[in-house]
Amino acid sequence: MSDAELYRHYRQTAPVEDLRFFLRNASTPPDLRAAGELLLAGGCRDTGGTLSPSDWYRRLTALQDRWRREIANVPLQEASKLMAEAV
Repeated sequence: MSDAELYRHYRQTAPVEDLRFFLRNASTPPDLRAAGELLLAGGCRDTGGTLSPSDWYRRLTALQDRWRREIANVPLQEASKLMAEAV
């Protein structure tokens, strides 16, 4: 596979893989997880879904921001633990 083909493949699959990683590794409340799974089910147009990559990343960023705000409401020691688990 050439570098150009590899880069094209990465650009097509990166949005989906970013969301899968987030859902797999982040400690999320049920409503946030459901929103992420709904976004994953909708799919990115580059991988056969319905959303453009820019819409996909906008929604993914909104989910991640929501997750960060919810983590901010957790005591500092608990937040550190949750952040460590996400990595």
